[in-house]
Amino acid sequence: MLNRKFGKKPPRRDRRTLKLENYIEPNIAPPASADWLSGVNTWPMMGNDVVGDCTYAGAGHLIESWSAYESGKTIIVSDEEILKAYKATSGWNGILNDRTDTGCNLLDVLNYWHNVGVGDHKITAYTRVKPRNVKCVKLGIWMFGGLYTGVALPDVVNGVNITEASSWIGSPTQDPKTLPNPDNGHCVPIVYYDDKVLKVISWGMVMEMSWPFFMAYCDEAYAILAPDWTITDGKSPSGFLSEALMADLKIVTG
Repeated sequence: MLNRKFGKKPPRRDRRTLKLENYIEPNIAPPASADWLSGVNTWPMMGNDVVGDCTYAGAGHLIESWSAYESGKTIIVSDEEILKAYKATSGWNGILNDRTDTGCNLLDVLNYWHNVGVGDHKITAYTRVKPRNVKCVKLGIWMFGGLYTGVALPDVVNGVNITEASSWIGSPTQDPKTLPNPDNGHCVPIVYYDDKVLKVISWGMVMEMSWPFFMAYCDEAYAILAPDWTITDGKSPSGFLSEALMADLKIVTG
């Protein structure tokens, strides 16, 4: 059985973080489904079986999806590059099972991804998405080739250990083991949705997540604008006000 590590720290808010809802044309509606999953054949673990680098594995999996749909050639960031970025942001000393392996904050990862890059890949900007705003969640996945999300997972799903569950369904109950647990902080990119489920990449696998589960346990989500995903190339939908976003980004970053 594979080891499965967590590694997302609780959300850190920054008032300068731009909100996706402010850059979507009011009359645009998401389609019934979006699939940025089927074009990728494999999802490597990217070290998340030995260290708590899910935040960077999530970045690597989005790069995979973007490249597969943008150029038709899937780019897989090496474990070496993933772990290098993880060490730089988390303070991990590189020794397995060491107490310095404490995970990362998503905003720290996004800023590192923007300023330094994961492998040779940088992002241009990112916007926060409210997990309870279903329209923006769908638009974020559809427009940006996936959503970079963090979840505080419960200990169990329908009585099964969260790491062993075949799908993530349900909502919190009176059983404390079903409540969101910050110690089970995990990063999962969402690369598919329809009216019934979302599909995420976790521990090198495709996991189905029900909408009620997402609403109950997702504590942060981000739509990412990246050179690997050209939003105006004809394959990606229109309706995103990228010029307004970039103008506001210059204001908040100086």
